[in-house]
This record gives sequence, structure tokens and C-alpha cells, in this order.
Amino acid sequence: MDGAALEYKLGLPQVIIGVGPLRRVCPGMSAPTNFPQYLTVSEVAAILAVSDDTVLNHFSSLEGVIDIGSPEKMHKRKKRALRIPRPTLDRYIADRQVKARKGRR
Repeated sequence: MDGAALEYKLGLPQVIIGVGPLRRVCPGMSAPTNFPQYLTVSEVAAILAVSDDTVLNHFSSLEGVIDIGSPEKMHKRKKRALRIPRPTLDRYIADRQVKARKGRR
């Protein structure tokens, strides 16, 4: 029985957890509504039309950004993997928009 049929039979909301072969349906659970959407470095780079390295440099120190990379170990560099909340990206874009000039010279 697939998840949609199970939801219909039980009359409960459902949440799909996992990806690919590890994907499973959890009936009776509902996704949190106030949880922000997190974007990957590649997704933000595509939105801003910049490189992944630029996104890592600009967003690594902003509030709300999650670093899920590995720490630096002896003889190995730190692996950087960020998750950027959508509100943080929106605030970053709003702060850096060019203001219109009032008059021309």
C-alpha cells in the first residue's frame, strides 16, 4: 500500500522522510509549518549567479546559517557544507540592493 492510499485509508496527514531507497512515509505526522526552507550552497549560487566559493565566503558568518561540514583535522582541510535559510538569503539580497539616486549630475 503506497503512502497516498494509506493517508486516504487512515484519514491522517503524512510526512515523507528520507531520499531514494531510504524513503518512508510516516502517517499521522505533519510537517512543522514554521520551519524555514534551507537552501544548499549550489542553489544560492544559482539564484545569485555567482560561484559556490563566493557563497561560502559571504554566507559562512551570517546568523542562521548552518555549517554541516566536517571540522579541520590534522593534515586535512575543513570540508565546508552550509545550509542557508530562505529568510537569510532574502535579507542578504535586500541589504545589498542598490538604492535609486535622487538626482543626476
